[in-house]
Amino acid sequence: MNYNRPAGWFFLNFVRVFRAGGCEFNLSENLFPSGYYSRFLFKTYESPEIALMKKYLDPGDSIIELGACIGVVSCISNKMLDHPENHVVVEANPDLITEIEKNRANNHCHFSLENALISNQAFETFYTYNIAISGSLQKKVHNPKLVLSREVQVKGVGFESLQAKYGLKFNVLLMDIEGAEYTLIEENLEFLKGLRLLIIEFHPNIMEHLDTEKYHRYLEEIGFEFAEKIEKTSVYIRS
Repeated sequence: MNYNRPAGWFFLNFVRVFRAGGCEFNLSENLFPSGYYSRFLFKTYESPEIALMKKYLDPGDSIIELGACIGVVSCISNKMLDHPENHVVVEANPDLITEIEKNRANNHCHFSLENALISNQAFETFYTYNIAISGSLQKKVHNPKLVLSREVQVKGVGFESLQAKYGLKFNVLLMDIEGAEYTLIEENLEFLKGLRLLIIEFHPNIMEHLDTEKYHRYLEEIGFEFAEKIEKTSVYIRS
């Protein structure tokens, strides 16, 4: 036995295929930190989002999704739609695009995919690491397990430009963008007013310096009602 292998390798060999929501995902190495693979083994990965989507998504919805990772939420939500082409996925990390495309093809899904981020800048600097999901807009210098791979320029896009490009009118936002959700909410309140449903994973632990509660008040002030929360993922419905 090779004791030099990372701990995640042992879990990965038990869970090469992860099944959830009627979809199947083949897992590659070096995507996640070692402890993440136990989430696949015990089927807790993205389980709050999956449960909440099953409860609140309607088949006729049109989805804008920010932060897809490997596309688990993307594929499962896409299968819930009567018109699966009414779904645009935005993922900033270029190292995850191939994984999302692979899982989209394997599950016969029809969402559109943009390697981009929501921004009023034409491009933003993005940092990628040896562990793929650790890519970030912030340079991570305090984690000894991470090795910087490269700096890349990721294009910025707006919600309105995506609607125009795909001929859609979004009414649902799915969002898991590792702390950037607070800035996005504050800068896009006018767009959010036009949606009926928000399913957002919040990361107050990442943004400890913020008064994170005020962002929930922002949503209430533009007409959303808090519905429920599972772990870090909250649901808001237009009241």
